[in-house]
Amino acid sequence: MGPTKELIDQLFLDKVRQARAMTPEEKLFAGPRLFERACRIMADGIRHQFPDADEERVQQILAERLALVRRTENGGQYHAFDADLHPDQPYILPAPLRDPGGA
Repeated sequence: MGPTKELIDQLFLDKVRQARAMTPEEKLFAGPRLFERACRIMADGIRHQFPDADEERVQQILAERLALVRRTENGGQYHAFDADLHPDQPYILPAPLRDPGGA
């Protein structure tokens, strides 16, 4: 039997509380750690999907998948913003996409 919905909800709330209690500096350093963790999990999934792939191929597939995410996030409207080239323009995050099937 797997974890109950109540346990899952409690674990989630604990993580939210931990994140809210972090200082801005801690949050800044958590970002790269979370990205590295996500990459390790993705690489493990790639190794499971392609058991014969060597480490170089696993890293290549991982890079391809990250590039795909980058191209498709924000509805395919990814644009790098270079603050040094546009110091007079504030960087504004795009509005979140709405689910066409949702309310």
